[in-house]
Amino acid sequence: MATLTLREAAPKAGDVVHFDATDVGRVRRGWRLEVAVLVTSGGAVVLQGTTTPGTGVTVPAGQGSAQLRVVEMKGPGVTVLDSITFEVAAAPVAATFSTRLAVGVNDTVWERSITSAADKITTVTRADGVKVFRAKAGGHAPNANGSTFARYRAKLPEVYGIAPRGWFKLSAKIRLLTSADHYYSFLRTDNYVGTLKGTTTKVGCATGGEWRVGLMMQPGNVVEFQSTHQGGTTLVLWRGSLLPGDHVVSFALDPKADATGSWSLTIDGVTRTGTGQTVPSPVPVAERVVTRVVTCIDGANKWTEKAVEVEVVEAAFETTN
Repeated sequence: MATLTLREAAPKAGDVVHFDATDVGRVRRGWRLEVAVLVTSGGAVVLQGTTTPGTGVTVPAGQGSAQLRVVEMKGPGVTVLDSITFEVAAAPVAATFSTRLAVGVNDTVWERSITSAADKITTVTRADGVKVFRAKAGGHAPNANGSTFARYRAKLPEVYGIAPRGWFKLSAKIRLLTSADHYYSFLRTDNYVGTLKGTTTKVGCATGGEWRVGLMMQPGNVVEFQSTHQGGTTLVLWRGSLLPGDHVVSFALDPKADATGSWSLTIDGVTRTGTGQTVPSPVPVAERVVTRVVTCIDGANKWTEKAVEVEVVEAAFETTN
């Protein structure tokens, strides 16, 4: 039985890929063997054509499909032998700015804050010798804004003089110490209003509805990769599970309110990608910026019943600014 495979395991936009065919058998006279390739992005066709097995094809980012088929040279006959689907990730982006948090690295530059004395961030050395930030939040009533947190955050405008509006990436090495039975975020960005360093220029959210991008834990150890407009539209880019334990996570986003956006998410070595809208349409154009990078614990609810605990080994943010 004929089989079609994609030679490259994780193609990216601009890569040359090859489709290999096995067990095809003999193609009868007057017919030819070909591979029909289709790639779409945000519902639009970005590549459509044919090639032959083993011949390289340059692919754009998007969702792809390919058919191995024999086609009658002088007639309408087409027989599909096999078909596959594949993903093409966005091309790697060269960052022009980055900042990293770890014990002894920028931990006096990134701001540490807690809701109350019941919430804590302590620096500890684990049994494996790794130094971490151990954060605990919740188990008590929230503050006046309905929030409970024990967080580190980088205030990009005030400290670094930037408010990125283009591609950005956020990553972390973490350990989830408690099972999630309520909502909280351990890695995200937002556009809380800030002031550019050395100026009086305000940047970020001016309407009260923040734009936030990040990983949100939910009851049942569910995790969602969200782009959300506070109090309004939430785009769930990916949904899965994340159990207590050690994890290495990262996500990248090209912020667009139309079908030209793209994103990637990697959890413990497994990467998911997508294209399409990545910013809720109601977020004003002027407010589609990143002003805060947040890790540890933010936005925990079910405050009076159970605290949540997280260890952060390191977190990093990079952008094209």
